[in-house]
Amino acid sequence: MLPLRVLYSALLATATVAALSACESSPTEVVPTECTSELTLGPLDVGEFVQVSGTAARLLCPEQGGDGIAEFVLVLHAATGPSADTANPTRLDLTLRSSNLRVAGAEPSLIPSSAAAEERSPDVAMRAGAGGEPGMLWGDPLEHGPSIDHAQHLGMREIEARELGPLVGAASTREPAAVSRRSHAASSVPAVGSLVEYNAQSQSACTDPIYRTGRVEAVSQRAVVVADTMNPSGGFDTAYYQSIALTYDTLVAPVTEEGFGSPSDIDANGRVILFFTQEVNRLAQAGGNQFVAGFFFSRDLFPRDQPSGGLNRCEHSNEAEILYLLVPDPNGEAGSVSHTREEVERFTPSTLAHELQHLINAVKRLENPQPAPNTFERIWLNEGLSHVAEERLFFRASGLSPRSNLDVPRIQAGGARAVAAFNEHQILNASRLRSYLRAPSSNSPYFHRDLVATRGAMWHFLRYAADRKGGAEEPFFRGLLTGTQRGFANLASAVGSQSMLEGWMADWSVSLYADSRVPGIPSRFRDASWNHPSILQALGQDSGGYPIDVVSLPSNGERQRTITAGGSAYVRFALNPGGSGAIEILDGTRSPPPSLRATLLRIR
Repeated sequence: MLPLRVLYSALLATATVAALSACESSPTEVVPTECTSELTLGPLDVGEFVQVSGTAARLLCPEQGGDGIAEFVLVLHAATGPSADTANPTRLDLTLRSSNLRVAGAEPSLIPSSAAAEERSPDVAMRAGAGGEPGMLWGDPLEHGPSIDHAQHLGMREIEARELGPLVGAASTREPAAVSRRSHAASSVPAVGSLVEYNAQSQSACTDPIYRTGRVEAVSQRAVVVADTMNPSGGFDTAYYQSIALTYDTLVAPVTEEGFGSPSDIDANGRVILFFTQEVNRLAQAGGNQFVAGFFFSRDLFPRDQPSGGLNRCEHSNEAEILYLLVPDPNGEAGSVSHTREEVERFTPSTLAHELQHLINAVKRLENPQPAPNTFERIWLNEGLSHVAEERLFFRASGLSPRSNLDVPRIQAGGARAVAAFNEHQILNASRLRSYLRAPSSNSPYFHRDLVATRGAMWHFLRYAADRKGGAEEPFFRGLLTGTQRGFANLASAVGSQSMLEGWMADWSVSLYADSRVPGIPSRFRDASWNHPSILQALGQDSGGYPIDVVSLPSNGERQRTITAGGSAYVRFALNPGGSGAIEILDGTRSPPPSLRATLLRIR
């Protein structure tokens, strides 16, 4: 529990907000105010904080009552709700005026882990670098070499909304559970060695098909593995296709379905088709350095010939549950980016989990279809859930568990199995989070644009929310797939309410700075599952430091900070022994709007 003085300051600020909001609907022109005893915040001990919002954040008067220098971080979060989920999100253009402060020192170092170094076996070392040796942590995969092209996924999701959304009938004519109840004429399981044909077009939903012939290479309890007969040389053999079917059966499908629900079976074969095709490789842009690892297209869940269950026909639908996957192409025959067999083997399981979540998500939406534009989930939430699917694969493959504050020593203590699982299933999530941390004020967890930083932030917030909610995490994730709401409203409902969601996001933004670096913080500012300061420093690329973007306030002067909707800004300052200072925050010439959430945290 917080000391009485902290609670009193927070309650005083909240009361100020309530009183002012009762007589104004927007920020007012600033009336100069000096710090008084009633406005004093503190003195605070290390790990203690004050949170205020709106007009109450206009003037902050921190105080240091002890003998030493006190250092603080001020986290400013733009809690603007759904307005960030637009092509042109709103922004806060803030001016911070400081007086009687002291310039902060170096950033806080990592709090030592409780996992002892001697738990590591001598042959399991975690270090940065681009190697792939057993037991070693690879370097940040987004920092060097070819990377995954997220723009292709954005384009595909937009095609779904634009071309497939209008094919959803009026709510009054719908049948429930439309997708799962529809059947396909080809209801038998294809035999190994037989030839099948699928439309692999990803740039158009129901027109301009690209039909490819594939050979059935393996059939397992949950999967039919098909290889395009025109795939480039140097690719997978039958033994690999059999092994990936086994991996899908025993790892990918169980973990993903436990977390998000079961897919449909519209082709009545009891399986999901894994189609390894050169058409995925061809999605790489000529002359570029990005590639597509795989995709799912909701087109394949629509009826081909006759309207069914509230869904109108899509002429070139495959009427089957299909995941389209990249193939090895060591000589660059099919696309502008070459891929060795080893490279593709490494990320295929996590790609399967990622795309299977998209499949399940679309199935749940189409079982109770909503008219456009709300037919499919918002891109940022859909992608965030797919990155959770990758993370869940890591936990199962590594033998480690969520809510265990995983840092470098704890992952190392899991042996080569845990380190390999991190490299194969989780390292990209950490790298995406790094992208957000480098520019948190100009990015958002719920951007309309499908940016790497958006994906990293939303994945991490979903993990934070599931951990904070407590109990089994599966009902939380499944609930995000089964409701009729979309985007921010869907996430707010899962958390409890919009105001609660905005409060959690403000707390989450503090946790990104304080977790594992500031002692004595409350649980709301902790990351229960991950110690990312430890992990991201081990990945290198940031001169050994934690990559979060922080600026220092001058002793007496101004700083400008622009925060996009849903984003956060971090500023540091210090106070001399027994001293006090003032920070004035202005939105232009006005007091801050109600959407601004300010958290003042003493860090040492």
